[in-house]
Formats: sequence, structure tokens, C-alpha cells
Amino acid sequence: MALTNKETIVVVAHLLPCCGMVVDRVSQVKNEGKPGPGDITLCSRCHFLLVFGDDLLERLPTAEETAVFSHDQNLRELLAEGHRIIEEQATRTERGLR
Repeated sequence: MALTNKETIVVVAHLLPCCGMVVDRVSQVKNEGKPGPGDITLCSRCHFLLVFGDDLLERLPTAEETAVFSHDQNLRELLAEGHRIIEEQATRTERGLR
């Protein structure tokens, strides 16, 4: 599974609980399609793993979720790919590219 075919949805602008970044669009990491409650996402600023709540706002994962995530090899691979993509985008932005 790769980070393609991800559907981004527009949401009310809000602060992320991990680093305070303001976001107005979200997408999930693990599955294709729109994010839903319980799906995970990755902060593009600090690379922190977040979980979508019932209101589709990102929240910090619980201790139980963190334990499950740490044993999910597919998720670890997806997060590594997400980090690579975020770093690539940051490098392109620094160079004034899109």
C-alpha cells in the first residue's frame, strides 16, 4: 500500500494538538478514500502520528492505540513513506518549487 489515492477533505481551520500547526485540509495515512473516525494521519510539520476523532478533528493517540501502532509493520512502512514525502515537499518548498 502506498500513499497514493488519498482523498483530502476541507475542514474548518483548526490547530493540531501536536505542534499547533493550523490546518484546513486533512487526509488519512493507512487506507484509501476519505478519513473517518479512528483513521490515522501524520502532521506535515512535526511528523507526529494523530488519530481522527468522531468529529474528524485530529487527536493524540491513546496509550492503547500507540501500543497497537507500534506492532503494525505495514503502518511503520507507510509512516516512513509519509516522512519521506513530507521531507521531499519541504525541500521543494525551500527551493521555491511546487
